[in-house]
Amino acid sequence: MRGRLSYRTASGVTLSGSLGIAEFDLDQSKEEMMNAGFEDTPGSGTFKFEDDENSIIGDMAVSWSPRDDLNLYVFYARDLVTSAVKKIESDSAGTVVRWKPSDSWHTTMRAQYWNYEDDNALFYLQADSFWETIPDMGVWLGLDLSTVSSSDPCDYYWTPYWDQRAMAVIRYQQVWQGYSYRLDFLGGLQREEARPLRRTEDAGLSGASDWDFAWGVLSTYNKQLYKNLDIFVDASVMALRDYIDHRFLIGFNLGF
Repeated sequence: MRGRLSYRTASGVTLSGSLGIAEFDLDQSKEEMMNAGFEDTPGSGTFKFEDDENSIIGDMAVSWSPRDDLNLYVFYARDLVTSAVKKIESDSAGTVVRWKPSDSWHTTMRAQYWNYEDDNALFYLQADSFWETIPDMGVWLGLDLSTVSSSDPCDYYWTPYWDQRAMAVIRYQQVWQGYSYRLDFLGGLQREEARPLRRTEDAGLSGASDWDFAWGVLSTYNKQLYKNLDIFVDASVMALRDYIDHRFLIGFNLGF
């Protein structure tokens, strides 16, 4: 749960910030986790449990458009790492560059770096390009390229090693005053390189995979309820070689 405030200056720069509380809910007891053999680090024989399951989360962001066809977005965020085993906090910083060469051609480039409290790190690069193919229906065709990699492996959360994806996208998009909706259908290829192993007993756990088919569905919805209050919904399903990832987010934005 979090609240967000946004402020737009006379020059067109938008400042945004949020603050909230995230709760880590572990269904298993400490004894069950210890019996399962979880360790903070391989061979340590210990597994630390947090006394406080709640964490303060939030973010700060600045968005501005130096030209009509160019938008820059820079942000910092404090959040929890997505994990079903252990509460781990993270700090991240990133930037998004949106360029519109024409009304029917839009491109985006993203970069983000996460620093985890267990001294691990994650880096993400992504670029996409979309062309409006059926303007009357709001249909766009696009290409999405991305790569993500973590510094070290971990049993408690997702730690890819040069995960690479090339996806074709069909997008349906409608934007009116006080309302926006987007629906993406993705299909393409995904691969992951073999992570160098530090222990011989980890042989077979490098996670390498050759190019394989992947698909996904993403949707976002935003509607202005009152003059300064918006509701947003963000949902996605991504099916990869070994698993299916789900995400659902709903919230409100308060501006002034």
